[in-house]
Amino acid sequence: MNDICNDSPAYILERLVEKYGPDWAIYDRLTGLYRREVSEMLGEEIIEKNAKMDLPVSVVMIDLDDLCAFNNERGIKAGDDLLKKFARLVKKGCRTEGGKRPHDIIGRYGGDEFTIIMPGVTEEVAQIFIGRVREIADGFNVKFSYGIVGIRPGVSLASATEEAFSLMKKDKFSRKGSGR
Repeated sequence: MNDICNDSPAYILERLVEKYGPDWAIYDRLTGLYRREVSEMLGEEIIEKNAKMDLPVSVVMIDLDDLCAFNNERGIKAGDDLLKKFARLVKKGCRTEGGKRPHDIIGRYGGDEFTIIMPGVTEEVAQIFIGRVREIADGFNVKFSYGIVGIRPGVSLASATEEAFSLMKKDKFSRKGSGR
């Protein structure tokens, strides 16, 4: 197990459950995605391994647009259903399907925000991923904003996530300003 492809998130999760016990929550109960803390732990492991092998890692932050207004108009249950649907859309657009790349870490970051840690992926390839997700989401009339950061040597997951979050907010404000 000397390469990132052999040290899967499932293996890392087994070690975390061993450390914290079987009642430790791994998944967000609403979306079924990794909880923020779990995706961060997995991400740190992956970044460390990729850095040793001089491989890229990209971090994607996604924010559903206007979820608060959606909740006010249609109710919290409808908002929860939208979050679940969006989580499925991200999984469908992500490379984890079909056994192609089971190592992408998809997590719920906060209320309507999601993070994806993509080992072995440049920012350019992550843009292609976002294009696939947007194409799928547009079919369901779901709008979102995003930010992508490629992790460079010496950059921590926390710093990259903060930068991606900032880029996501800029995208959100520019989308609102253009009426998209």
